[in-house]
Amino acid sequence: MKKKSLFITLCLVLSLGFIASCSSNVEENSSVSGEISVEKSAEVLKNKEILPIGTIVQLKTGKTKLMINGYLQVESKNKNKLYDYAGVLYPQGQLNTEESYLFNADQISRIYYIGYQTKEQKKLNNQIAKLKKENG
Repeated sequence: MKKKSLFITLCLVLSLGFIASCSSNVEENSSVSGEISVEKSAEVLKNKEILPIGTIVQLKTGKTKLMINGYLQVESKNKNKLYDYAGVLYPQGQLNTEESYLFNADQISRIYYIGYQTKEQKKLNNQIAKLKKENG
């Protein structure tokens, strides 16, 4: 019985130590890998790169951050108007099926986080760039 309680106590102490070390690491390493500086944000915007899904941006007209979740969207009311991106509020996400923000690249004032990038995503971005160039 003494060995069992000693084992449980040891496990508890080790677990608490692990949790404490994890929380201190989070505070020390508060920057996230995809997070980018103001300078890098300006460079990406200047180069007119197509931003990947999951990218967090702020528009010139607002203070709210948006997460990009789609490309080349049209308004339901105006089928002739094509937008570069669709987005949802960040960090809330999509709150209902009616709520999506449509915007163009030139409306972005700041990029906070670059979304997940893969070969497939880069291939899609090249196709989107080609379509945009062909359709003005």
